[in-house]
Amino acid sequence: MYNTIQQLKQRPSTYVVVLLLLVSVPHFEYIPWWSVTSVLILSIWRLAVTAKSLPPPHRYLTMVITIFFSAVVYQYSGGFSGISAGSHLLIIMSFCKLLESKNYRDYMLLIILSFFIISTNFLFTQTIGTAIYMIFCLYAAIFCLITINQPENNITLKSRSMLSFKMIVYALPVMLVLFVFFPRINGPLWKTADETQRAKTGLSETMEPGQISQLIQSNELAFRVRFNKKIPANNQLYWRAIILWQYDGHRWTKGSSDEEDTTIEIPEPGFEYTVTLEPHQKKWLFLLDLPYSINQPYRLATDFTAQSSRKINKHIQYRAASSTQFTINQNLSSNNQSLALALPGKNPLAKRLAQRWHSESNSAEDIVNKAKSFFRNESFYYTLTPPQLTRNDAVDQFLFETRRGFCEHYANAFAVLMRHANIPSRVVLGYQGGKFNPFTTEFAVNQSMAHAWTEVWLAGKGWTRVDPTAEIAPERVEQNLASALRDQANIPLHLSLNFPALEKLRQLFDAIDSHWNQWVISYNEKTQQQFLKFLTGENLNLKEIGSLFLKVLLTTLIIISIFYFLSARQPALDPAAKAYRKLLKKFARAGIVKALHEGPRDFQARLIQHLPAQKNQINELFDLYVEEKYRRSGSDQAATQFISAARRFKVKKKLVVN
Repeated sequence: MYNTIQQLKQRPSTYVVVLLLLVSVPHFEYIPWWSVTSVLILSIWRLAVTAKSLPPPHRYLTMVITIFFSAVVYQYSGGFSGISAGSHLLIIMSFCKLLESKNYRDYMLLIILSFFIISTNFLFTQTIGTAIYMIFCLYAAIFCLITINQPENNITLKSRSMLSFKMIVYALPVMLVLFVFFPRINGPLWKTADETQRAKTGLSETMEPGQISQLIQSNELAFRVRFNKKIPANNQLYWRAIILWQYDGHRWTKGSSDEEDTTIEIPEPGFEYTVTLEPHQKKWLFLLDLPYSINQPYRLATDFTAQSSRKINKHIQYRAASSTQFTINQNLSSNNQSLALALPGKNPLAKRLAQRWHSESNSAEDIVNKAKSFFRNESFYYTLTPPQLTRNDAVDQFLFETRRGFCEHYANAFAVLMRHANIPSRVVLGYQGGKFNPFTTEFAVNQSMAHAWTEVWLAGKGWTRVDPTAEIAPERVEQNLASALRDQANIPLHLSLNFPALEKLRQLFDAIDSHWNQWVISYNEKTQQQFLKFLTGENLNLKEIGSLFLKVLLTTLIIISIFYFLSARQPALDPAAKAYRKLLKKFARAGIVKALHEGPRDFQARLIQHLPAQKNQINELFDLYVEEKYRRSGSDQAATQFISAARRFKVKKKLVVN
C-alpha cells in the first residue's frame, strides 16, 4: 500500500486527477447524482491505471464511454446549449479525456480545461466562499502546471508551493485593476438558453397546506433590508409579495383579478428602506406592508405589490417607503368581488359556523373579531408537522378535527371562513420578521421566515390584513419562528441553535457576505461611474474609462515588474561555493585577481607561477574544490575538507600583478 501511494505521488497524472476533482466539486450541486458517481468512478479508474493496478482502457472503449456520456447529457439537458448543459458536458468530457490521458500534451490540455471549469463555477454562484475556493483551485492548477513541467521532481514540494503562491500574489493587483477599471457594460456580455440558471428555493405562486412549512427547512437568505431612520417593531415586519385570489378547494392561485382604483393617505412619513434582493429567478419584489412608494423603474400595483419586468437572476437594490398608519380609498370591482367570494370546496361545518357568526354580528368587523377569537380560544396548535388533510372537506377536517397546522393552514381556513360569511378575502404570501445585524445595521430575511396571512375587504377601509397565526402563536410575529416552535422536538437545526456566541459569529459572516454583495457582486456600470467620479472628480464616458483603464493597467504592470526584479534574489550558495569566494578574495588582496574567463585549473596554474612556495597547498585546495564541484565523487567529504583547508590557507606575501 505504501509503495502504491509513493508511486502515485510521483506521477503527474495523480495531480491532474486531484485538480479536476477539486474544480468540479462545486458543480456536484447542479449536476445529477449519476454524473457525480460517474466522475468518481472515472477518477478511481484512472488512479488504478496510474498505480498499475488495472491496464489502460483500449481506445475503442474510451470512445464508447465518451459517446455514451455525450448522449446521456444531451438527453438529460435537452441539448448542449446553455450554462447548465455546457458546464455539465465540459466536466464529463474532461474526465473521459482523463481516462485516456497518457502523455505531457494530454495533461496540459486537462489543466487548461480545469481553468475553464473554474470560471464556469461563477456562472452559478458568486459568493465570497466560492471566490476563496476558486482562488485555492487556481493555486492548485498552477501547482499542477509546475509539477508536470518538472517530471524528475527537480523542484521540491515546498518550492513548487511557494512559486504557485507568488504567481497568484503577483496576479492580484492586475486582477483588481481589471475588476475596478475595465469598462462595465450594462447587461451580460453573452446570453445563453438558460440565462436564468436554476430556480432557487423560495416562495411559489401557489399555496396549499404543507407548502410553506417545507420552506421553513431552508436557512437560505431571501433579501436584506436597511432602514434609513425609523425601524419598525418585529410584529410590523410583514413583507408582501404575492396576492392569491383563486381557490379551488385545495390550492390558492393568483387568478385573473382587475386593477382597482386606489388612493392611499399617509398621515405622517413612514419607514424608508433599501432592499438588497437575492436572485430568486422570479419577478416579484418584497415590500413592507403597506408600501406607498418605490423607486423607478419599478411601480406599485393597485394591490400594493411590485414586480420586475424580467426575472431576477442577479442581486438588485431598490428603495421604498411604507407605513403602518394609512387610510385606503379603494373600490372593489364586481370581478374581484366574485373572485374573493368564490368557494368551490365543500365544507359544511365551516359554512355553518361562518353563517352563525354572520347572523350574530352587526358588521363585518364583528365577524372578523369572532373568527380571531375562535382561533385564539380554541385548542389549535402551531406545528411544522401537521397531519395530512386528505378529504374533500379539508377545511372542516382542519378546523374541527386535526387543529394542527402551520401559517398556510390558518390563512387558508380563515379566508374560507370569511368567504362563507360573505366577506371578500384573499391570501397574501411573503415573509414575516427579520434578523437584525449590528455589524451592518441591516435586517436579514431568510427563507425560513416565509409566511402567509389573509386580507379581508371591509367597507370604508378596503383590504385589511388579518393574520390568524398571530392568534394561535403570537410569539411567531412578536419574536421569531424559533420562539413559536420552542417546545417542538423536530424543528430545523438552524432554528434550534440559539447560542449567543454562535449568533455573533453568524452575524459577522453575514456582514462579510453583505459587504461582498454590495462592493463586488453589485459593482456595475452605475457604481463604477460613481467610483471613478470620486477618483477623478469628473463624469467619464466609455472611451475615457477605457483610456484610464489602459493607463492604470500599464502602470501596475511596470510597478509589478520593477518590484519583481528588485526582490529577485540570487540563488543561495552552498558552503563550498561560499568558501571558494572567500578564498578568491584572499588572493585578490594579495594582488592576484581571478579573470572572468579563467576556470579553476587555469587560475590554479597562474597562482603556482606567482606563489611557487605554496604550490602543494594550492594544488590540494583546488583538487578538493574540483572534486566537490565537478566530479561529485565523495563530494560531501571533499567539500568538508575544502572548506577547512580554505579557511586555514593564508597567502604568505603580497604581490603586484599586472
